[in-house]
Amino acid sequence: MIVLVIFSFSFVAHSQVPFKPIQIVDEQVNNRLNIFALNNTLKDYDVAITIKGTGFREPRSMGRKIRVPGRSKVNLISLVIERDKTPQYAYELEISDSLSRRVLRKEFELIKITPQNPITLIIPQNCTSCDTLMSHLDESPYNYKVEKLTENENMRTQLTPFLRSSGVDPETMENPVVMIGGKMHVDINNYPDLIAKLEE
Repeated sequence: MIVLVIFSFSFVAHSQVPFKPIQIVDEQVNNRLNIFALNNTLKDYDVAITIKGTGFREPRSMGRKIRVPGRSKVNLISLVIERDKTPQYAYELEISDSLSRRVLRKEFELIKITPQNPITLIIPQNCTSCDTLMSHLDESPYNYKVEKLTENENMRTQLTPFLRSSGVDPETMENPVVMIGGKMHVDINNYPDLIAKLEE
């Protein structure tokens, strides 16, 4: 069991933080502030949240564990905002990968997740495998970025020595350079190979 204590002070967007399996976000709808858990992994977790703060009515039901399936968004709790108030809150999360049969199960929304080692495809002009690879990634759970060498001369200049040292001619290359967590690969031509590298 992992217990995390995290503080936030308003319902505006927060700055980026180091990778965590469960991320808390909030969304205001009329006089309610909905607190969501985003599961940034493919693994299921049971999550309990306790909230304290001002500008909202203290919810009666807190602390019960809620199932947050892999790559999902789940509404943990809704806060009723007091009139003419701006909600400020701190929260404590209890996150467990020991899944309970008695956990509360709510509706959830599947989301795309950014893996701990982010994926970037660097696309050459005459790529023969890129469309198929991107099609598989579009259907996958993962977010990814695309950079086109024809649109980024600076990147092309920087990559050329690396490509030549890897035995790849940058003028005739037909496969993408796949960057996983900052490490570049020239030998990934299909989705299974990409996932294998991602899971190493």
